[in-house]
Order: sequence, then structure tokens, then C-alpha cells
Amino acid sequence: VAVLDKWVDKEHCAFAVPANYDIVNIDAPPRAGAPKYPCDRQDDAANPDFDHGTHVAGIIGARDAVNGVLGLNPYAKVLVRQVDLNTEDPENVEKIKNTIDELAATDAPVAVNVSWGYFKDIKIIDHLGEAFESANSVLFVVAAGNEGERLSYICDVRPACFDLPNVISVAALDAKT
Repeated sequence: VAVLDKWVDKEHCAFAVPANYDIVNIDAPPRAGAPKYPCDRQDDAANPDFDHGTHVAGIIGARDAVNGVLGLNPYAKVLVRQVDLNTEDPENVEKIKNTIDELAATDAPVAVNVSWGYFKDIKIIDHLGEAFESANSVLFVVAAGNEGERLSYICDVRPACFDLPNVISVAALDAKT
């Protein structure tokens, strides 16, 4: 399983079995010197800007029997690639596309988690759509938003609404929706 997301804390206890993880960050830790989010806390103290990638990778494949932290499949090989989600910079969009292309060509994950929201710019949509389509042997599990916006009844959330057989969308509703 691959995760394309923000920076991931390689030192987090969820990743205590390093053989299960291939984590590649492109940036230094976003909060150098700040205290690490401990494994024994289950509250809202995590910061989505810093901890989302760690959280997602942990849900998928955490494996730390000492602290009792287990993901959905603690024996899965989890490939994590940090991506810069500032899509106003065309270079970042190209890097995201290249990362998808490289994962599909070399590491061949069975599934790729893409839970970072959606794009409105049609150029970005078309460019990334090409990467999703060409990686046709990979299943993309994509968030249908994550932005809390009310969108039209037409599926205008990309990449969640790519009309491709290898893309499934995941959504959640709460009392505020």
C-alpha cells in the first residue's frame, strides 16, 4: 500500500518495525524542536498540517506490539511518499504526477491512499488524471473532499470523481453535514 501525503514522522512508534515501511520525506520535519505526538494519546492534540501523513500511514499498517498500536494490516508493506500539496506551483503538480508514475512503474503498490482533498484547477485535474489513468493496475483510494465544502450535486471533486475503474472514493458524514 502506498500513501501520498504530507511529511511522515519516521520515528513515531507506529513504525517500530522498520522493515514494513519505506518512508521518503522531501522536507525536514515541519516542527523541528516541537514535542512529538506520543503513541499513548488519543485526543485532538494532533495537528493536521503536521500529523496527517503519519496518521494515515499508521491507520493502514502500524505495527508496534509493545505499545499496542496496530493498523488495519500490520503486516502490509507501506510505501510513503511525501508530496507538496501547494498545487499553485506547477512544479509541485509535476512532482506529484511523477511520484504516481514512479510508484506504478517500480514499486507497484496494490493500492494508493490519496486523502488530501481535491483540485479545482482544470489543468491540474487533467494532468493528474493522466497519471491515475496510466497506473491502471493500481487502485487509488481517494478522499471525496476533506475540505468541508458543500459542492454541487454534480461530482466536481477531483481526483475522487475521476471516471476511472481504478479510483474509488471514500466519504464521511457527521452531524454537521
